[in-house]
Amino acid sequence: MSLGSTLTAVAFWLGTLLPVVYIPVVIAGLDSLARLTLFVGLLGLNVVALALGRDYPETRSREVSVSTSRSETDDPTGSR
Repeated sequence: MSLGSTLTAVAFWLGTLLPVVYIPVVIAGLDSLARLTLFVGLLGLNVVALALGRDYPETRSREVSVSTSRSETDDPTGSR
């Protein structure tokens, strides 16, 4: 797994799971500047994570096909 695909995977899952953190922040209320800043910061982080992780399923399937094709060519006897 390359660094780029690792970053894509981490960003994808962060973007997917980060909205769970919104729940306690919203329930606690956005009545102070600190909580509002936290909420806006979480939203911004979520947008960045979703943008960086948008190609995750594509990079994952590409790696699987590359590793499959490598294992097929690595077998010198041709037996499978």
